[in-house]
Amino acid sequence: MAEVKVPSRSRQVANRRRPGLMIAIVGFSVAGMIGLVILMFGGVSGVEFSPTHFQSRRFTVMEIPWLKIQISPIQRTSNTLGTSQYLVAQSLISSPKGPPIEWHLVELSRGAMQISPADAKLLVDQLELRRDSTSGSNEFWEDWSVKEQAKAKVLWPIVQKLAIRELYILLPKIFTIALDAKDDAALRQSIDEYLRTSYRELVTEMRSTGRTELADELLAEAILDYPDDAKLQELR
Repeated sequence: MAEVKVPSRSRQVANRRRPGLMIAIVGFSVAGMIGLVILMFGGVSGVEFSPTHFQSRRFTVMEIPWLKIQISPIQRTSNTLGTSQYLVAQSLISSPKGPPIEWHLVELSRGAMQISPADAKLLVDQLELRRDSTSGSNEFWEDWSVKEQAKAKVLWPIVQKLAIRELYILLPKIFTIALDAKDDAALRQSIDEYLRTSYRELVTEMRSTGRTELADELLAEAILDYPDDAKLQELR
């Protein structure tokens, strides 16, 4: 009769441990791969702008890629621009007491993806605009506001109002009008003409694309600004 070999006790223990060891190795490998993916693609960063205080800030946060589940606290750092500080100091914009509550997205990037600009960037780009000159301030619109004080008192409250309403799309033309206007009266007239027309066009476009509620809100704001505009009244 053939001899039956019985595995030793140590070999039996080793055989029982081997599956557990393999599972642990696989688990660590998977965890490492997930961690690497999160490090490569889970980083989110961007810039926000407060239209009520003309402050800006940068933020960073980690999230699970594609699922967009936040896994780390949001880190924020102030990034307020020099032109903004001047506008607040000179009361060219109205800044309420207390910290900003409302923030609009300027730009956002996720992982290795290209930075995606948002509407507020149309204003922030202007506030960051610098001039190639050693005289006066290097900030273009700060320098312009110092030299064109009467026009600045017309321009900036309107810019802030449009920013609060998230109508950043109208600002590039507003800045062009400001540069071309002869004086503050001409600037006011040109901006009013442009905004009256733009409000009517935006309300009509929003309604045609089914954004009725948003169109009604904008129309109410436009009529508040221009109650004597018969064409706006007709859109009610």
